[in-house]
Amino acid sequence: MLSCFHKLKQTMKDMFTKNLDDVMSSSELRSLMLSIGTTIRKLRIQKGYKCAEYFAFEFQLNRSAYYGWENGKNISIKKLIIVCEALGTTLPDFFQLVKVPPQKKRKTIASYVNEPPNPGIRKESREN
Repeated sequence: MLSCFHKLKQTMKDMFTKNLDDVMSSSELRSLMLSIGTTIRKLRIQKGYKCAEYFAFEFQLNRSAYYGWENGKNISIKKLIIVCEALGTTLPDFFQLVKVPPQKKRKTIASYVNEPPNPGIRKESREN
């Protein structure tokens, strides 16, 4: 029988070695990135900039990168903060506007703790 320590160690290992797909599927991530880009575009237009290229030039952003961000390409938090400042909003306020697509139900930490031990783990033998 595994000791409590070994059970806890295995549970922690299982929890922290999950793939991104265990948190969010690639299609869900793509939908979220598109929603972030759509929100950037809407705020830019509301600010009076009809042209993304002019907005990027005005705020010294790489024009092709900015175009990509509006179209769902990856953006760093640092660049997103800069874009939010240019749009006259804060990061928290920005994310209030982002429409988060529905996600599949994922395992919670509690479910890892309460699930039976991994059957592939051999029991330790004690020699006296």
